[in-house]
Amino acid sequence: MLQRLISWLDRPYSQGAEETRQLARTVSILIVASFCVFLFGLFSGIFFFKHETMVRIMLAGAVLHGVPFYLLRTCRLRASSLAVVLIALGAICYMATIGQGIRDINIVAIPVVFIFAGLALDRGMFRWLVVISIVAATLLVLGETTGLYTPVPLSGIQATWYMLVVVIILLLVAALAVELLVANLRKSLVKARQEVIQRRQVVTALREATTRFGEMVRQIPVGVFIYRIHAGGPGRFEYASPVFCQLLDLDTKEVLSDQPFTTYGVYHEDVPMLITAIQSAAIRLEPFTVEVRYPVRGQIRWIRVEALPTLLPGGDSLWNGTITDITERKQAETALQQSEARFKLSMEATQDGLWDWDIATDTGYFSPGYYHMLGYEEGDFQMSVSAWKELIHPEDLERTLRANNDCIEGRFEHFEVEYRMLAKNGEWRWILGRGKAIARDERGRATRLLGTHVDITERKMAEEKLRFQSTHDALTGIYNRAFFEAEMERLERSRQVPTSIIIADVDGLKTVNDVRGHAVGDEFLCQAAGVLRSVFRASDILARIGGDEFAVLLPSTNEATTLHMLARVHQRLAEQNAANPSLAVQLSLGAATTDTNHLSEAFRLADQRMYEDKSTHKSKYIRINPDNGGLN
Repeated sequence: MLQRLISWLDRPYSQGAEETRQLARTVSILIVASFCVFLFGLFSGIFFFKHETMVRIMLAGAVLHGVPFYLLRTCRLRASSLAVVLIALGAICYMATIGQGIRDINIVAIPVVFIFAGLALDRGMFRWLVVISIVAATLLVLGETTGLYTPVPLSGIQATWYMLVVVIILLLVAALAVELLVANLRKSLVKARQEVIQRRQVVTALREATTRFGEMVRQIPVGVFIYRIHAGGPGRFEYASPVFCQLLDLDTKEVLSDQPFTTYGVYHEDVPMLITAIQSAAIRLEPFTVEVRYPVRGQIRWIRVEALPTLLPGGDSLWNGTITDITERKQAETALQQSEARFKLSMEATQDGLWDWDIATDTGYFSPGYYHMLGYEEGDFQMSVSAWKELIHPEDLERTLRANNDCIEGRFEHFEVEYRMLAKNGEWRWILGRGKAIARDERGRATRLLGTHVDITERKMAEEKLRFQSTHDALTGIYNRAFFEAEMERLERSRQVPTSIIIADVDGLKTVNDVRGHAVGDEFLCQAAGVLRSVFRASDILARIGGDEFAVLLPSTNEATTLHMLARVHQRLAEQNAANPSLAVQLSLGAATTDTNHLSEAFRLADQRMYEDKSTHKSKYIRINPDNGGLN
């Protein structure tokens, strides 16, 4: 029970730091131990000593333990510790006034209280507690001397038992305090040992990291340097990696001893720019990047210098930086610029459009072919993002902007996207847009894009026609068997239940073809398709699945709705035949509904019911009516 009580008191600290949890545990034990002592004293005063004043003191002390209980549960550790210690100290002093005064054995409990206070209180509170204890002891002496209270010596067997009980309680409480002290000391030693081990591990890891860093600096193809700029004078290099010296064809000693030699070894046209960059960055203490030319072994090499400043005490600044040979990149940029110029000239001679966009200024260039493919004259609109966006179809705008932004942000080097643009005559023309980033800033973000526009409207129309033909019946314009079967497979994998299927067959089509010709037979089929199309919903899938056979998929349609649609087919068919008796069409119909995804079984059942329907009126349609050309 005591263990559960201690755990309940500790619960608010279960997620705290280890030191806080340990202190909470100690305070919990202190409170519970003190509370148990007061309870023991209460029972002893009632049943053994029968001392009314002792009973009142013990009862008051036990009740006052509610204060440290509450403070501990509300996460006020120090206040809770101080409260229980003060309660114990007050009870000890008061018991001494009804006992033997300053010579009372209860006074021996004060050092035990000090031990617990040392475990639970911080240094400042502990010192105040010592002062309070001294003051209390002094008051006990003064009170006895001045007659404020009269010591009552204990005698007889009752005194002996009282002394024994007090000694036992003091020994138990002192043992508990010592045990807690030893436990805390042991944990502190273990923690200190772990910290020593961790510190050794950190030192070892730091030494290994330093070794690896030095090896990395020697291996990477980038020169590393440390440059100090003095507060009142010029700067000098404090460190230069072997690659740094190799890239500039310099000796390490020369670099570290002669700053002007390194700085003014830059190509003479770039010296002012480098000095200005260093001075400006030194004043503002901002990172700087500069690209300069440097003569190396009879060749001009492009060197990129990057440095990050750190302000030191005394006003000096320390610059940690790198240099990179970017000669190949510069040569590639020059070659690209020349290629762009040639490409621009060639595009101006073609009907395709060329565009060039400076992202920073939102300006650029549209070739004559760019305007002409949309029916505009040169200059009808300016090269800007807002003007370009106004011409893009709303359904294609987000996708097109995303493709451009992915290239701008560096996720892709180039992009290709198809979208519609508004021509001058109001038509939407399909455009194949291609673009590539040809310049980026230091963050990798594109600052210039170059690309082409190709009119692919005719290709798109051809693709749409092929797509329509692949899924539709050429004669009736409704879906074909291949699309119907694909939709059946899709619905079998979905949860759109119930699903209904209707099978329709044109009666007597073979007789019509034989007697009146296939052209009239085709008219019969188109009339049947028109009737069915007028009845069913846009979400239903109407298809011609055979020569004279139609089928309808009705997703999320129950049997009652399906029967209603069959009745509408008969009604619409009667209206059609009445309006055009020369092409009177008769249909045999069958339907089935399934609450599962087994559409194949529903199709088979609908087909069977269609043939049953056909057999009931087959004899009616075996000849041609010579008056109107229809079936009788």
